[in-house]
Amino acid sequence: MSITTRTVEYTTAGGLTLKSYLCLPEHAVDSLSGILVAPEWWGLSEHAKRAAERLAEQGYAALAMDLYGGARLTDDAAQANAWMTEALADPAVLTERTRLGLKALAAQPEVDGNRIGAIGFCFGGRVVLDMARRGDDLKAVTSFHGILATPEPAREG
Repeated sequence: MSITTRTVEYTTAGGLTLKSYLCLPEHAVDSLSGILVAPEWWGLSEHAKRAAERLAEQGYAALAMDLYGGARLTDDAAQANAWMTEALADPAVLTERTRLGLKALAAQPEVDGNRIGAIGFCFGGRVVLDMARRGDDLKAVTSFHGILATPEPAREG
């Protein structure tokens, strides 16, 4: 199945612009199920983008989330670790960024905002597990080789 892609931008309360990568089936209609894709610590990687593309090929609306701002990407482990550590230093930072991503995906005209799930890889796996632990409005969450440690255990219910 052919797909279309576009950048979806949204801004944090502190003025950081996040530039996420949206993938849709080429002939998308409304009411598609949506999937957030949280990347590894490298930033908005080709791996995360390709995962979103594969999901769109299967008929989903998929948003590879920019978790650092400006669609930053590095192949330097020290830089990736610095960005991840900075993002994890204040739990409110990732909470805001992921909730903005969820809101942005739900707001797309092709998406049924009541049918959204999330997947994540490594650092992104932790990000989506934390979304589930917080009780964000997700129907399903899958973590691929995700970091399991968290300062926020799952809430009862």
